[in-house]
Amino acid sequence: MNKKFISIILVMVFFAFGANAQKKGEANYATKKDAINSTNPIYPSGLPGITTNYSKDVVFSEDFETGNLDAWTLYNEDGDAFEWRTLDYDGSPHGGSYFAASASFDNTAGILTPDNWLVSSAIILPAGTLNLEYWVGGMDQLYAAEHYALYISTTGNAVSDFTEVLLEETTGPTTENNGYWLKEIDLTDYSGQTVYLAWRHYNISDMFELILDDITITHEGIPGAPQAATDFVLTADDAGALTCDFAWTNPTLQQDENALTELTVELFIDDNPVAIFTDPTPDNIGGAISETGFDL
Repeated sequence: MNKKFISIILVMVFFAFGANAQKKGEANYATKKDAINSTNPIYPSGLPGITTNYSKDVVFSEDFETGNLDAWTLYNEDGDAFEWRTLDYDGSPHGGSYFAASASFDNTAGILTPDNWLVSSAIILPAGTLNLEYWVGGMDQLYAAEHYALYISTTGNAVSDFTEVLLEETTGPTTENNGYWLKEIDLTDYSGQTVYLAWRHYNISDMFELILDDITITHEGIPGAPQAATDFVLTADDAGALTCDFAWTNPTLQQDENALTELTVELFIDDNPVAIFTDPTPDNIGGAISETGFDL
């Protein structure tokens, strides 16, 4: 099942570049300003407040809806017959039908002492701000104290490569989100690197199942790439014609990190394109730019 990020944007400005120009509606950099100032507001109390918002690129995602862990590496360090696997029990996924689980108790085998590793494939992290989100919990809310740690490696995917712990905790009961807790971790320190992630279920016994679902890494921006426009002012004349002023800082790079060759600015209101400005030969790379009296 695909997970989607939804953003409602009142006014959006984005940049496109040469042969790598993005299609309308696919901007990675959007803007809303705290408020629109107008010398002659078109609404009695002015327009709704506007806030800055950057859309996010999904770098990595896993919802386990394939029903298998073929894309993952598993290590069963305690040597029993139980390791990470996917399940589709009703009421237990965070979203969709499937989730990943590791047991500390089995109704047939009894008490288990897991040391089970779920290791991702190589994940290439682009430069910029990076955020990891995942959902984790205990399947049985009466036995929800499952212990686990999340590791990261930049050297390989063997157990011995995982020396850095991003988070270690014991889960607890919750009546929210089908028993899952949302975890968020900043991975910006690893931008521009190839990493592996590992969830280790260990140091616990006689609970039930650690459950994991909906893992996502999102990316915001590239150093030198465009940032949000600022100083947006919308003005209506007595006849109702609209113009706007806004400013931005020219990027130094395209989104693919190649040199900037062409700059396009598009203005959207309520997701509808209303204006476009193109500079085929930008000569103020990295410099401040402003547009006034932009006809809408």
